[in-house]
Amino acid sequence: MEVFTARCKGKKGSRCSIRPSFSYRVNKDETFSPKKSVVKRRKFNVGKLKIPNIREEFQISLQNRFSAISDLDIEENDINNTWEQTKNVILETCEETLGYMQYKRKNWMSDNTWVKVEERRKAKEKVLNATTRQQKRQTQDLYREKDKEVKKNCKQDKRNYVEQLAQEAEIACSKGDIKSLYNTTKQLSGRRSNSSATVKDKIQVKERS
Repeated sequence: MEVFTARCKGKKGSRCSIRPSFSYRVNKDETFSPKKSVVKRRKFNVGKLKIPNIREEFQISLQNRFSAISDLDIEENDINNTWEQTKNVILETCEETLGYMQYKRKNWMSDNTWVKVEERRKAKEKVLNATTRQQKRQTQDLYREKDKEVKKNCKQDKRNYVEQLAQEAEIACSKGDIKSLYNTTKQLSGRRSNSSATVKDKIQVKERS
């Protein structure tokens, strides 16, 4: 263990040994590098491409950006430059038209409902940014309208989802597929099996015995 020697305060010429609270051996050839921080990639909301008007808007925007690039003087043999231009065009178009996934989406929500949720979020931002009473009133009316649309669509999507699961359960029952029937019934009831609690109970039983 390495011992550090230092002069003690209050006593002239005296020395005291200071031992570190922990010790470790380090090879001379060994190098330490800090841990790299993992950057999570943001995902584009590609589900919007299933909606016809958004898909058409995306295609038009992409074509316009590529046509603008074709007018620039780019060397044909410069592959790296061409790739960077192409990548930036696609990323900028996705960010502008599709946006990023910001919420944890329910598996029963349709793409159309998700668009309505995004419209409601933007309407909420307009309410917060309103400066006059008239703007406040108008933006609040718009937000209430969008909120009604979201709730109406969610109600319909939930009904369709339950009907679909009921049909799947009926098909699984007719085929005698017990596993699929169990999983579908569990989704309909909205319950999750607590496997950790089951394991804990088994351990306690073994300890008692």
